Amino acid sequence: MLLEKPAFSVILPLEGAERKVSSLLKKKNWHKFKFPNPVHAESEKHGHGSIFYFPYWFFSYDAHEDGKKTSLLAKGSGALNAFSNELDGQIGTLTTTEGLEKSNELPDERNITVIDCRVDEEEAKKVIPVLIAAQSNAQKANVIISGLEMFYVPVWLVQVHAEEHQFSLRVNAVDGTIINGDDIPSREKEKGELAKELLDELSSPAGWIHYTSQVISAISAAIFAAIKSAGEGHKEEGRKGEGRGESHENAKPAIDEDLLVVALAVLAILALLWAAFP
Repeated sequence: MLLEKPAFSVILPLEGAERKVSSLLKKKNWHKFKFPNPVHAESEKHGHGSIFYFPYWFFSYDAHEDGKKTSLLAKGSGALNAFSNELDGQIGTLTTTEGLEKSNELPDERNITVIDCRVDEEEAKKVIPVLIAAQSNAQKANVIISGLEMFYVPVWLVQVHAEEHQFSLRVNAVDGTIINGDDIPSREKEKGELAKELLDELSSPAGWIHYTSQVISAISAAIFAAIKSAGEGHKEEGRKGEGRGESHENAKPAIDEDLLVVALAVLAILALLWAAFP
């Protein structure tokens, strides 16, 4: 398959893209997941392991501000997705990365799809300054675009089943960036998982000492806050008592008894667990 414009060569294989996605899932507390088999048949063209070549307009830019003295607001490189008409700063760095190869010829494989270009060069010249101006807080007239050139970027489609969910992620096949990683929500840990993590942490003396110090510190702070609050209430009651002819000494601090009971119970449990270590 021949392309009119060059395409970046694939560096990251599908297995590498799966590892990138696996790492992201684990960071977001998804630990039970699996990848389906890669697509092979024509009917499965847009499934796991498909690779899409997206057209991008690459460019360099300078944005400045007029005044008594012209000042540079921003400069750099960027890329405009010629299909979605959106800027992508990460992909824009590909043209400044050394050692990346390009080719107009693609392998004849069924899992390859070339995305159509919807934004031509003339439209790109109009759109890019507007987007950069908004991004840099500059006037459109003060944005200079240079080196406009189109290249195709290969992107893996990685599908994954995680518990009752299915996610479809796009992974840059050149630098391994997960383009839509924010689409994966963070999974809330269940009570059993939290308890297991706590027990694992307490299984070593070092972890136990660290956790104990944190708990004691938190309890001490809570008790101190309760006593301070009770003391302020004691003073207020004393002032009111003076107005009514009552003795200030008879006012009792309203210390939260529930808090003290919980604190003592936690301390007792900590003492028992501490004794369990030789």
